[in-house]
This record gives sequence, structure tokens and C-alpha cells, in this order.
Amino acid sequence: MNRKELDPDSSPTAKFGVLLRQAREARGWTQEHLGGLAGYSSVHISAVETGRKPPTS
Repeated sequence: MNRKELDPDSSPTAKFGVLLRQAREARGWTQEHLGGLAGYSSVHISAVETGRKPPTS
């Protein structure tokens, strides 16, 4: 797995991504599972977790 690590102090978007990934992994969920629960694709979840896209509501 090619995993991008973020510096949570670099921006609010990076901080949110780090916290989202930590919370998801603590529950043992995949990006696909979280995406299904939240109504987003796994690609969107990945983009938020890696800071490529800001979170949306």
C-alpha cells in the first residue's frame, strides 16, 4: 500500500485528514465502508484523508 503521511500541523485540511484516517482505522473500517456510510466514494474519502480535497458536508 502506498500511504501518504500528512503533517497535521501543516494546515487545517491536513489535520482533518489525519484525524479522519485515525478514527476510521480505529474502527477497523475501510475507505469503502466509510464512504458507503457517509454517502461518498472511497476515492473521495482517500482524497480527504490525504489532503487533496477539503471535507464537504
